[in-house]
Amino acid sequence: MEQEPYKSPVPIIEHETRLVSKFRPHDVNLSSLDSLACTFGKSEVESTAENLIKFFQKRDVWHLFRLEDYVAFCKEEGFRGGLFGLMGAWFDDGGMGEFSGYYEDFLISFPDGTICITEAFLNRIQKLHLKAAS
Repeated sequence: MEQEPYKSPVPIIEHETRLVSKFRPHDVNLSSLDSLACTFGKSEVESTAENLIKFFQKRDVWHLFRLEDYVAFCKEEGFRGGLFGLMGAWFDDGGMGEFSGYYEDFLISFPDGTICITEAFLNRIQKLHLKAAS
């Protein structure tokens, strides 16, 4: 199987006064137990994405953040505070010796220590939202 060429990630950076996407964090329904199932390829990554979405839902903005702010939020909520599987390529052999690779960058880290989601992250959860609404 031929690998798709790498695409540079497109950052999504919003402020309360400058919204980029019509799709808001509150539009993501996380009420069902498997709300992000099969969205990011591995349950651990989906769990991380769910926690991150809850973080954004607090302000309803896809804002820049610092890891320490996200970790503090996770501690308050009783979640694990990592960003497993969202910051670049990872591979999983599923214990079967067959590797699955995920190459999309869902988060971008900047030299000043801030982090933002990417268009790829937003597209993944938006597709899930549209599928659930239909």
